[in-house]
Amino acid sequence: MKGICGIDINTDRIFISFAAEKKSSPVFRGEIEVAIPLKEPNILEFLKEHVQEIVQQIRDNEKTYGLKVEKVYLKLPWGMETVKTYEETISLKARKKIAPKDISFAKKALETAALDWDDFCVHHFPVTYGIEGKVVNHLPIGLWTRKIRLKSNLVVIKDKLRRETKDMFDNLEMGFEGFVAPAVSAFSGSFIDIDNSGKQAVVSVGYDQSHLVIVTEGVITIVKSFDFGLKGAISILADKFSLPFSLAQKIFDRYVFLQERPIAAAESFNKEVSVKSGDSYINLSINSLNTTLIQYIENNLQSILGCLDSSGVTVSFLGRLNAKEGFRNILEKFVSFNIAPLPYAVNLSSSFGCLRYGALSFLEKDRRRKRTLMERLMKVYKEYF
Repeated sequence: MKGICGIDINTDRIFISFAAEKKSSPVFRGEIEVAIPLKEPNILEFLKEHVQEIVQQIRDNEKTYGLKVEKVYLKLPWGMETVKTYEETISLKARKKIAPKDISFAKKALETAALDWDDFCVHHFPVTYGIEGKVVNHLPIGLWTRKIRLKSNLVVIKDKLRRETKDMFDNLEMGFEGFVAPAVSAFSGSFIDIDNSGKQAVVSVGYDQSHLVIVTEGVITIVKSFDFGLKGAISILADKFSLPFSLAQKIFDRYVFLQERPIAAAESFNKEVSVKSGDSYINLSINSLNTTLIQYIENNLQSILGCLDSSGVTVSFLGRLNAKEGFRNILEKFVSFNIAPLPYAVNLSSSFGCLRYGALSFLEKDRRRKRTLMERLMKVYKEYF
């Protein structure tokens, strides 16, 4: 079966998701972790050094997931893209009823006018359309006009990055389909449906940093970064218990389950674990480990969620903390917003969100087309039953 891959390069490792290619939506098959750290921010140099290993990992797992991978999407590292807002009036050949091809023409014309010669547009998100003196935020298909006043958010990278990345994958007979912006990957991996009348937010907890992505009425409106991540959590353990960082990381992986009251027997929670540090052994309380990290995580997540000012927002949490037993219980304790359930079996990275958005591009196509009466009635019917 034809397959698609999404690649998320984190600071300390790479995540690769596999999915079967379907027209309606890719079907998730699995996710792997590859212990290749991103030692420097130059993604091109990183790929030159490791692209063969990445492609080999994909080939080695094709049989496991029953796929023949033909398409690869790569999530851009946070901060590598530039987001620009442009507004341009595009004249059509004559006054006419707007068709989808006219929207495509207007988008291309805005990109041509706005971008430098060495820029490449990764995503084009229309915000508003000015038609005959009126401004609408849905696709104006069927309206009559001679001009379209288009306002859009463009996600831009340098074309050299795209070309050289494509060449590297193509030379290894792996089709590179393109980059996906990190905020878009996070949203696509956290929500299946877009709330075109409300607000959705994703808190993506990474290794070095966390990011808050806010989508209002189907448009990405805010992206913020925070100095909170797994590395910080491990450093807290190292500092508090006077441990080398590498040992604190092993303890975090093996003994931390973020539960104030254990799911298993109480004595397993209150016991001590003996770990070797250098030539000596240290006894650590499981209770103290978890209490320390719970407080650290709660304080930082509360700070991040303090940026949300709407009680009607739905929040999703993305990242490796989801794999920790008890994390959802922490959220339910202090998060006042509606917490979205995990939509997929994988929410440890943005790798599946990357390939899903790459395949569907649902924020850029017709998702903001004004629904017909029949479509609205069918939606009510489905929700009722």
